[in-house]
Amino acid sequence: MINKDTTHQVVELAAAIQNEESFDDFVETTLSRLEKIFKANSSVVLNWNDFKWGGRTLSKEDMFFHNDNVNQEWNYPALHHEDPLYEWIQSGHCHGDLNAIRLSDLISFRQLKKTRFYTELLQAMDCRYVLTMAVHHQGDILASISVTRPKEEHDFSTSDVLLAQLITPILANALSHILLKTQSEQQIDIFNILNDKLDDKAIIIFSDDFKSVYRNEKMTRLGKQLSKYGNSISDIFERSARVKRNIELFKSHNKAKQRRLPKLINDVADINENLSISIQLEFSIQNNKAYLLVYMERNSDIGQGSDIQQDYDLSQREYQIYQLAINGLSSQEMGKELAISPWSVKNHLKNIYKKTGVNTRIQLSQLAIASL
Repeated sequence: MINKDTTHQVVELAAAIQNEESFDDFVETTLSRLEKIFKANSSVVLNWNDFKWGGRTLSKEDMFFHNDNVNQEWNYPALHHEDPLYEWIQSGHCHGDLNAIRLSDLISFRQLKKTRFYTELLQAMDCRYVLTMAVHHQGDILASISVTRPKEEHDFSTSDVLLAQLITPILANALSHILLKTQSEQQIDIFNILNDKLDDKAIIIFSDDFKSVYRNEKMTRLGKQLSKYGNSISDIFERSARVKRNIELFKSHNKAKQRRLPKLINDVADINENLSISIQLEFSIQNNKAYLLVYMERNSDIGQGSDIQQDYDLSQREYQIYQLAINGLSSQEMGKELAISPWSVKNHLKNIYKKTGVNTRIQLSQLAIASL
């Protein structure tokens, strides 16, 4: 129920978070106060802004727990596809619910307890009831903030949902100021860093809290290729002792150590007996903030075709048609060459266009020339 005490607590919350300048301080101030307002036992924030804007997948570093019982083995990124609240936000349905909802409004407990999301995370946190607020700025999701109760308590009431709907704009106002200010500063830094760089290699940039703030298209494609071998970009760092050691120094938050890091570090990481990755680390200081630039380049991959085939994940048949297309053969001529119908050729060409991002054979030829 919304009463005088609750109203006073909300006013105090609004005043407190307006003075916060960092995301970490915002989280600490907000979660502790929301737990009191909603009589919750624990709470959690998922920072959508970092992984959505940073061009990377969801990671553990995007989640911040408060008063939780979760151990180090939790793996929400592997479970999020079973989380109805994640889908509620990702699909945009949260807008129709004024950005606040109970988990029980989305799924019955009978269904929920059959999911790994419940058995491996919620149950481990002694969490039975969840109330989530989706914090947006100009239509873009910034964060989701959830308060939780154990099974011994009652579910959040409809009055709690109404109160959460009223609080969400307050949270959005404060959080957008913090995150967008940080993002704007990072964009300027990234522009200065990349201003004199040639974008001919796969590149990813990390801020001093080791969150990716930029990656080019080549790095995105390389990341997809590495995932086929069971590796992520971060996993590659573990395969080079020299790279790993210097990254740990970068992550230390010790400005003195960061400034003593060598300007450039080059090494090679072996993925398997046929494939290795050249890695170059470059450390940069912009506006008294440290950034790590990582360049990667595939060295060899025996029997796996050309760079074009791997860069755009073309199948063997698609690569054959790509080669014939850039050499000027018509669909009928390619069909005869490969003993398939012209219709099949055109179907493969559509897939090639979709994967490479071009619309014509002329653009496909230009892509081939650019890759030389």
